[in-house]
Amino acid sequence: MYNGFGEVEDYYIPFAEPLPLNLLNFDAIKKGNLVQLNWSTSLTHNNNDFDIERSSDGINWTDINFVNSNTDNGNSNLKIEYYYTDKAPAKGLNLYRLKQKNIKGKYDYSLVRKVNFDILNNINIYPNPTTDNVKIEGLIGDEKITVYDITGRLVLETKANQSSVSISLGKLANGAYQMNIVSADGTVSSYKIVKK
Repeated sequence: MYNGFGEVEDYYIPFAEPLPLNLLNFDAIKKGNLVQLNWSTSLTHNNNDFDIERSSDGINWTDINFVNSNTDNGNSNLKIEYYYTDKAPAKGLNLYRLKQKNIKGKYDYSLVRKVNFDILNNINIYPNPTTDNVKIEGLIGDEKITVYDITGRLVLETKANQSSVSISLGKLANGAYQMNIVSADGTVSSYKIVKK
């Protein structure tokens, strides 16, 4: 190879061991309170098994189970489909990925798939109507809470730092308001509250 200085150099491309397989697809589907994971492969080479990993933040991952390869000695040139059901997903955000391992211990990761179990469905706001304070329960503790009047004007904003908070509406005029609760992942839940 010509190196630009009037000399010829030898070079080589190092041998790279093939990835364990060709992952055709990987899907995570919410089914009631469960998550169904489906994936399929082709051109499998020395594949051993799949670790199924889950995370709530994309940084810290936990092995929740594994699925063995459905091949003879880890090799196949056919399409093979796999299934796994997560029967205990976390409330809120669930991120899933596959750790594909070959028989020599080498591994590769799939793309990440996301399923969200909206924790805001468990929120309870009372008393409603209220004459002053309103209590909000069922939070995680990192939500932004905003209150708007009927014209859409922001009249109150606060941050939750625990699972329940009490908000005073005493300075607001009597009438109907919209309360928005925004979770850390951006999910918004809206509620009508009445001050009387």
